[in-house]
Amino acid sequence: MTGWAVAAATVVIAVGGIAGGGCTARSKHPEHAVLPVWARDEFRRLGLEERLEIHEKIDPAFQLGDFDGDGQLDVATLVRDRSSGKVGIVILHRAGGGHVLGAGRPFGNGGDDWNWLGSWKVIPGEQVPGGVAAGRSALLVEKPESAGGLVYWNGSEYVWVPWGD
Repeated sequence: MTGWAVAAATVVIAVGGIAGGGCTARSKHPEHAVLPVWARDEFRRLGLEERLEIHEKIDPAFQLGDFDGDGQLDVATLVRDRSSGKVGIVILHRAGGGHVLGAGRPFGNGGDDWNWLGSWKVIPGEQVPGGVAAGRSALLVEKPESAGGLVYWNGSEYVWVPWGD
């Protein structure tokens, strides 16, 4: 792949993340379905691969957004705990660090197993009630034909806000 092709692929991924969030399943766009190199490296650096595996249950396979409000695109990806099989989300900050939501660890109304998750998307933090996530991206996570939640960074931790029904 030439330098131009690599640059073009990078731009497509970045623009997709800024516009709304996700990269689709490998079968539709194989060049977009793999986590960015920095995110794979951070997943390993944090030792998460010992306990968790990437879980491609839903489409898109991962989401890009500025979840911590630092002006850089972060990554959220679905994971499954290797021993319990419980599903959750890992959010990796581009500046470093990661946060596990679910996957055997209780989080908000989502509980410790997010196998219920049927869809998700990135939304502007300004859509979170009270404007408490302004300047950051938030994740809207939904169970089919049911309520879901908004997940956002409050400056020190991720918070769940009920959404829907």
